Amino acid sequence: MLLTVILAAALLSGCSEDVVVPYGPAPTPRGPLALAAPDNGRLRARDWPRACDLLTEADIRAILPSTTRVSSTSEDGKFISTGGEAPYNFVVPDARCGYEVFFPGTYDPSRGASVFAEVHFAGSPELARQNWDKFVADPGNLQCTADFPGLGADACLRDRLTKYFTVRKKGVIVQIGSHDPNLAQGTRLAGQSAEDAAASAWNATRVWEAEVTPLFVRPVLARLP
Repeated sequence: MLLTVILAAALLSGCSEDVVVPYGPAPTPRGPLALAAPDNGRLRARDWPRACDLLTEADIRAILPSTTRVSSTSEDGKFISTGGEAPYNFVVPDARCGYEVFFPGTYDPSRGASVFAEVHFAGSPELARQNWDKFVADPGNLQCTADFPGLGADACLRDRLTKYFTVRKKGVIVQIGSHDPNLAQGTRLAGQSAEDAAASAWNATRVWEAEVTPLFVRPVLARLP
């Protein structure tokens, strides 16, 4: 009888345990991917690193350990490489990898967080620097090279609006980004206090962009030679 009264009181008072979405860094990959030598400054399209090899499902599950399901897609990329003797148009197989990540506590269980990596260039460091100019043209992009110490990034930019990262390491340029799902009421990210989560749903997006999205960049940089 006493237990029934306690449970009823808890229900009437609206007390319930919050769902907290944990996150943290993925284990460091064993070593960089092996890439072919560039030909006239460029790698042949079939020799570019595959985006899903740079950011793997295992990385996603390690970063978001409450993940229950991951769906992935791989897409070819169409690019124009500048530098060298002339602009070069080509299609690269599996240049973009996208993940939809599902975990408890989302507003719509049929929609998860989205994460992607896309290779924009692979070749010599010199041509990579020349192709990098198209990314530094926007003055709104923020420098972020110092955000990833020890991982060998030669350059890093973060888009002011989308918060996507674009990194250059030796001869490869990759863009990495993610979007948080809408969290259900009573759900918060591990980096949020209960008060912060209750104040505004946008606070979860702020924490996701500041703390979760950078975690997807680290394994990509670690796998680039």
